[in-house]
Amino acid sequence: MPRFELISGLDVGATKVSLAVIRRQAGSDQNEFLGCFTAGCEGLSASGAVTDLSKLADAVSTVLEKAQDAVKCNITTAFVNIAGTHIASENVHGRINLLSKENEISKRDLNVAFQNAKLSAVTYDREILLFVPQNYLVDGQEDIKNPIGLFGSRLEVEYLFITGLVSMIGNLSKAVNMGGLEIEEIALSNLASSFSSLTKPEKDLGVILVDIGSTVSEVTVFTEGIIRHDKMIPTGAAELSDALALGLKVKPDATAKIIKNYCKIVSSDSGNADEKILIKEISPPKTVTQGELQGIIEPKIKGVLDKIKEAILASDCASMASCGVVLIGGISTMDGLAEAAELVFNMPVRVAMEHSCAQAYGLALYGCQKKNAGGLNRQLSENVLKRAFLSAKDFIYDYF
Repeated sequence: MPRFELISGLDVGATKVSLAVIRRQAGSDQNEFLGCFTAGCEGLSASGAVTDLSKLADAVSTVLEKAQDAVKCNITTAFVNIAGTHIASENVHGRINLLSKENEISKRDLNVAFQNAKLSAVTYDREILLFVPQNYLVDGQEDIKNPIGLFGSRLEVEYLFITGLVSMIGNLSKAVNMGGLEIEEIALSNLASSFSSLTKPEKDLGVILVDIGSTVSEVTVFTEGIIRHDKMIPTGAAELSDALALGLKVKPDATAKIIKNYCKIVSSDSGNADEKILIKEISPPKTVTQGELQGIIEPKIKGVLDKIKEAILASDCASMASCGVVLIGGISTMDGLAEAAELVFNMPVRVAMEHSCAQAYGLALYGCQKKNAGGLNRQLSENVLKRAFLSAKDFIYDYF
């Protein structure tokens, strides 16, 4: 009888958590998507800091219970995303002088080069989330794809290190564990989202993935199939929500529905400015014109797009993104946003096929790939041991 395993992706955001579940037959590449489940969430700031541990853990517990009731199976582990302005990326060179010109470059030499680069990139308060070799040089010769087996007297490797604060990562992990899930791996948000939002040709030819979140947006450049640049920006859809709450004199919890159902960006000569809109989601219902709505949100959207453009231009490899920009995130499907972004970015823009669980689904797909490649046992074991230690410590504290 075939043996199946569940692979889940947990997207932890500032306003909601989502859990996507995939069932896969052991030893097979065939995946069955069982569904995605969401729950409201509080407890995360734009920086990625956990502001209320119990509320975030409760949100994880709620979405886990929903998922288990629906799929009729226990879910014990998940691949979890991480975002926030505490995450930083840096390009660092690792160098090693080889002992003899007649020696072939080995995996050990690459590991020494990595350790040399790590010393300058990772401080005591930061943890590596992702490191990606960008370029290899042997005796100054560039464009080497794989140096192993080559002769040389000097090896240089350029790495992209993406790190986060140890305290932020630890607090997120603790909240997820308290909610009932072990963490198989913490993954960078856009790395995971690329599995559900980008095609392999796009990542090979060059593309910029932009996730416009609630309080933080992420800009990631892919070329030749790997990440070349990643930047977290403290801006997002919350700026539109705040402007609408103030401009329309409505409660903040109603603005998300207003943005989804009524907001769009239209050209000034479209003739729709006087169109009347009855907003039924508030009490009492309120009538406004399309022009009034646009007058409130358009300056905010322009501000968000301008900040994203700055992050794109900060990357030396953004000019290599021949496939342009792909937008994801809650407001990416707003009518006219892609066209407005094209004018600001001066490059082609498309919106990924968006649904509320795109990131969680991407995390689950990322997990499937990692499972196929192997190499997860060590990290999972470490997480289990850490949780056992924390549980024992809490028990001792509570009862002694």
